[in-house]
Amino acid sequence: MCRRRITCVRVSLAMIVRDEEPTIVRVLADAATCCDELVVLDTGSTDATPQLAAQAGAQVQEFAWCDDFAAARNAAFAACTGDWILWLDADDRLPPAVQQRLLEAKYGMLLRTDIDAVMVPYHYQLTDAGEHCTYSFLRERLLRRRAGLRWQGVVHEVIAIPAGRSIIAEDLWVEHRPDPARRTRNADRNLRILQHAIDTGDRSARTLFYYGNELRDHQRYAEAADVYRDYLQVSTLGWERYTALLHLAVCCRAQGETNAELMHLLDAVGADSSRAEAFVRAGVYPRYTGEHRRLAVEPSLVAEAPHATEPAPLGSAQLYTEPAVRFSLWCGVADDDPCAWPRSVSNAR
Repeated sequence: MCRRRITCVRVSLAMIVRDEEPTIVRVLADAATCCDELVVLDTGSTDATPQLAAQAGAQVQEFAWCDDFAAARNAAFAACTGDWILWLDADDRLPPAVQQRLLEAKYGMLLRTDIDAVMVPYHYQLTDAGEHCTYSFLRERLLRRRAGLRWQGVVHEVIAIPAGRSIIAEDLWVEHRPDPARRTRNADRNLRILQHAIDTGDRSARTLFYYGNELRDHQRYAEAADVYRDYLQVSTLGWERYTALLHLAVCCRAQGETNAELMHLLDAVGADSSRAEAFVRAGVYPRYTGEHRRLAVEPSLVAEAPHATEPAPLGSAQLYTEPAVRFSLWCGVADDDPCAWPRSVSNAR
């Protein structure tokens, strides 16, 4: 709550949940330290999720599930009354340091009138011990309620932020710590929803991208490859095209099409040479094809990227755009000589 005589904003938590008994209490406890209102929209739980949420101080509302995540999130937002809305999923966590910074943001950053959204890192994959992040990306995590921003997309929903109305807060991050049984339980849900969207005429770039991802995850590689190719014909979104090319390479490899795999990996390097994944996978290519020295490293691919003066710490956003690390992995794998990696790091700088 805000202290008297000190200007601050109110923050509402918005969640959509269903059968989240193993994790609902912990995420609400995290949010309660920095949110003034906890709104939980239950989409049809058969366990004790609604009762546990209510006991934790949340306002629990029911929502008739309609295979549309955007519709559910918009309903949860509509129930909030705060100046800003923080959204979380039941398997997310707010570390103590982030809880404190969110409290401070209510008296500082969130008082700004020139922004409607705050993008923060989503630490989506962590090491087995949970100590370090291995995969992170930005999400629109805090939204100004009166801006009236709306979720879009039946699956993997997003909010379109007006140009110039958002900022990035690297020191506010959310950690994804799921219940291990959750992925198995939801394995077919997204594919079913996206298949219905495709069948009813939705062939937008975003729907094709996530439909391809679901087909790939279900090991339907030939179908996924066709969908990714259709996607690449209509998409202009840089990071998504890069990812689609990586996924398309995986599908080609699974079908024994190694030449096509390499072609798509090199296309990915050309699409975004600031990321490491395509370099590393292309470097590994000659090892498993038996052509260890076929690929020659091309320094010009990384020459124009900004070089860091020190290696990025594990789990930081810098790690994913660190040319030195990227170049060392490419050289070391291509040369089949791990000892060459430190020399490559030095040369890349």
